[in-house]
Amino acid sequence: HCESLFSSEYIVGALFNAFGGDMSCAQMVFTLVREALKTGNLNLQTQTVVHSWHHEKPHTNDHGETKIRVHTSRGEILTSKLLFATNAYTSELVDVLKGKIVPVRGQAIATNPHKTPTLATFDVQLDYGDVYFHQQPDKTIIMGGSRRVTAGHQVGLTDDSVIDPLVSDALHSYLPGMFGKFAGLEVTQEWTGIMGFSCDGNPWVGELPSNPNVYVCGGFTGGGVQAGWLMG
Repeated sequence: HCESLFSSEYIVGALFNAFGGDMSCAQMVFTLVREALKTGNLNLQTQTVVHSWHHEKPHTNDHGETKIRVHTSRGEILTSKLLFATNAYTSELVDVLKGKIVPVRGQAIATNPHKTPTLATFDVQLDYGDVYFHQQPDKTIIMGGSRRVTAGHQVGLTDDSVIDPLVSDALHSYLPGMFGKFAGLEVTQEWTGIMGFSCDGNPWVGELPSNPNVYVCGGFTGGGVQAGWLMG
C-alpha cells in the first residue's frame, strides 16, 4: 500500500497518525501578538538585544522585594519577574543551562508550486525523521532536515544567514531520488533557522534554582509548536 500511495519502491512501510494536523506557525504567532497588543497590556520591543541581567538588592520602597535588572541594547529594565523564552539562545544568558540547551541549525527548501506534482495531503517524515515535508494546498512542498549528512549534524551553530552546501545538496536531490515523478524539481527558496535542543530531549520549563522569580521556557528540540501549548 505504501509503494502505491507514494509511487516509490523505496517506501515499504509506514506509521499513520490519525490525530496529526497542520497549521501555519507564522500566522499563529502574528495572530497571538496582534490580539495581545489589542489588550493594551503588552509592550513589545523588537530589535532589542539583551546583554545581561542580575538581581538587585532589596530597596525599602520596594517593600523588601528583590528586583531584577535587565541590560539591553536600548537601555535597562527593572522588573519583579523575568521569563526567558529564548529557546536556542537561552544558555547565552543563563549560565546554569549551558550544555543543557544547545543551538542546532535546521535547513529547509520550498519548491515551485507550478512545477511540483501532488504527493501527499499530510505531513511526512522519512528516514526516521531525518527528512520531513509538507505539501501546501498550492502544491508547494516545504521540506527540511538532512542534518546528518554533515559531520557535526549542525549542532552548536547559530548563524542562520548562510546555508550548508552539503545539506543543500541532500535536500535538493532527496525527492527526485525517492520519487521518480520529481525529476527536474525546481527549488525556489532555501533558508536556515536555529532550534533549541535539550540534552535529554525534554523542554526546560519553570523557575530557575537559586534565582527567585526568574523563569525559563525553552529547549523544545524542534517540537515547540506541539509542546508549547502544554507549557501554559
